[in-house]
Amino acid sequence: MNKQSLMSELSAKIKEGEVSKKELLDLYNKNSKSRINFSEIFGYLGGFILFLGISFLVGLYWNILNDYMKVLVTLGSGIVLFVSANLLLKGIQKKYVGLSLHLPPVFLIPMGIILFVEYFLDTSLLSEKLFFAILFGLLAFAYLINNYFVKSNLFVSLILIFGSLSYALGVSFLVDFFPVSNIGAYFLMFLGVFYVVISYLLKHYSVVSIIFNWSGALIFLYAFFMMLEQGVFWEFLFPFILGLYFYLSVRYSIKSFMFSGILFLIFYIFYLNFQYFSDILTWPMLLIVMGVGTISVSYYLSNKY
Repeated sequence: MNKQSLMSELSAKIKEGEVSKKELLDLYNKNSKSRINFSEIFGYLGGFILFLGISFLVGLYWNILNDYMKVLVTLGSGIVLFVSANLLLKGIQKKYVGLSLHLPPVFLIPMGIILFVEYFLDTSLLSEKLFFAILFGLLAFAYLINNYFVKSNLFVSLILIFGSLSYALGVSFLVDFFPVSNIGAYFLMFLGVFYVVISYLLKHYSVVSIIFNWSGALIFLYAFFMMLEQGVFWEFLFPFILGLYFYLSVRYSIKSFMFSGILFLIFYIFYLNFQYFSDILTWPMLLIVMGVGTISVSYYLSNKY
């Protein structure tokens, strides 16, 4: 039976009421669940154990190594493993073997660069935060190039992790020079929105997409919550942001928005209680009414959706 005839038959069954939407979704979810790939897991575990082995071996002789040898065994071995991993990615079908070898360089190359700069360059004019921002930015760019040739959850994760570290340290460096009130919160809001947008652009990287969707949702609300102490405007605006979260979570079935919205609604209630209503009797009564109202809304939504 070809695809067209199968779809026609399925459509007829749906029209006749023999198959429901729920049954189709349950069947799809049951068959789309990926099985655990133990060989891939052990490949990554082997890469991490390889890094530990190199670390322990170097640690035994660290005190007797000169500066050149310390850079060689960290940066040198990291580069060799990085190149070897890329060659393996091109030469074999089991991509996770090459990807697993990318784990040790993630630690060795930054460590080697830091030692090289410390031993052989004059860093008196370079801010430490700026240095690490540039370092992590370059690492993110290197893995961005790698991901262009070989698509991988590992590379995307490293790009976003190193990119986020570079962004955070760059912002921290700018805050030192431009002491604008709560500039860090504004940058966190931007980072949260960026993570959510990225999570939808990377839907085919399922695990990475989920992680950054949840992270973005939580980071944005956390940054907004930090702004409550700036005045009534932010306190007044925060419930509308929570309302937007709940609307989007219901409208588009975004679990991360629902969970983070509920979490920060609880935080917001505690904030208002300690800030304004700790000794007022009407406040707990209002919370009781809000609780009953929320339960009523949940009942309405369960019937509608």
